[in-house]
Amino acid sequence: MTWYRVYKTFRGGKSPVGYFSVPKYSRKEYVKERACDWAENTSGGENYGWTVHWSRIKKPPKKWFKQEIENFLALINDYKETIKEYQKYL
Repeated sequence: MTWYRVYKTFRGGKSPVGYFSVPKYSRKEYVKERACDWAENTSGGENYGWTVHWSRIKKPPKKWFKQEIENFLALINDYKETIKEYQKYL
């Protein structure tokens, strides 16, 4: 897995930094595509356009991993609750 730091600039601002990974030995076009996907799904620059910037890194900071894990655990709990609700209809 190869990690990238990413952010976008737009008229009037700059997005917070984000991170994404791609499989090792991914083509440059694929990395650019992932960076653009990240930028399209991050707020800012909708009215005036944006430019995405990315650079290869060893790994994101621990703080980012901890937050991502918390987000995934919250999603898991939401899905479990939804499953319980759906099971009532069976």
